[in-house]
Amino acid sequence: MANNINSFSVKVATLPLIKVTKDFLALVFFTATYIKVMLHYIDEPEYKGYLHCLKTKKKDCILCQAGRGPQEMFMLPVYNDVADGFGILAVPNNKNIRGLKSQIDRNINDSTPVGLCIRKDTPFTYAVQKYDISQSSFDDEGADEIMEKIEEKYLNVKNCFTRYSEKQLSHIQSIKRMNDIMTGGRAR
Repeated sequence: MANNINSFSVKVATLPLIKVTKDFLALVFFTATYIKVMLHYIDEPEYKGYLHCLKTKKKDCILCQAGRGPQEMFMLPVYNDVADGFGILAVPNNKNIRGLKSQIDRNINDSTPVGLCIRKDTPFTYAVQKYDISQSSFDDEGADEIMEKIEEKYLNVKNCFTRYSEKQLSHIQSIKRMNDIMTGGRAR
């Protein structure tokens, strides 16, 4: 198996992020347990993509203060049937009937693995159809091991996205400037 969790040599492992595009993906869903993360999307010359929100109970996030609201995203471990390995699917919290989370929720459960072909039609709509996994190389034992590693904190599904420090983010000029404007230039 290509992405066997035992092949990772670090104490806390990660799995690759699976990106949904206009081309169908064949994914086997073996759990209905999502892991929620808060992310900011930025599109700047220095970085383009999702970043973790830095807000904690004791501290604000520089991106939140700069007026860039976070998005709730749900992470779900899955098996990529074509790539023959496990990965993490990031599922936007879009309640649209053709949104990815709504369609996945209608088709999966925690007791039986389900194969779904998924593609992105528009930024907010997805095509989802079931497929027969009897010919799949999906491994129940591998899936059980992934879930155990998540529960034991040896596998962190949240690490699929970049985590910049406040200091790193303050070097992105537009974020620094907007944060200064929104906070009245007060020192953080």
